[in-house]
Amino acid sequence: MEYVVSQDINAGIKYVLGRVDEDFKYTVYINCTLPTRLYDAVFNGNYNFSHSDTQMKQFNYHKMNNLKDLKEFLETGPEEKTMIVEGFSDIVKLTTMEYARLNVLVVDVLMIMKTRFITCFVLDNKYNPFVDLNCDSHVDV
Repeated sequence: MEYVVSQDINAGIKYVLGRVDEDFKYTVYINCTLPTRLYDAVFNGNYNFSHSDTQMKQFNYHKMNNLKDLKEFLETGPEEKTMIVEGFSDIVKLTTMEYARLNVLVVDVLMIMKTRFITCFVLDNKYNPFVDLNCDSHVDV
């Protein structure tokens, strides 16, 4: 699981899509920000998968409003695919619960992503050492 930090979220999206394009698998893109950023990045970029109807049908977008919904989605969805979670800290902020329970939920979500998916990117615009600690690698874009 790779932790991608970029103050310019558009640059981070382009970086992650470039990595996905190198070895395209069934891809799920989850965010809590504006879907137009993803749309613009995919269709304005020069990615092989964006020119293939078959691959684009395998590129799924889901909007999440809190960590509880994200955890439920991760637990029930198919395994062995590429997962991209954009704006992880924003999803955490939208989750209202006691601090200690929230931290447990964050770890649960990160562990599910780490163990259930072949490739996973956690994309954020602010560095979080706690998230970094639970990821395999970290890159600043």
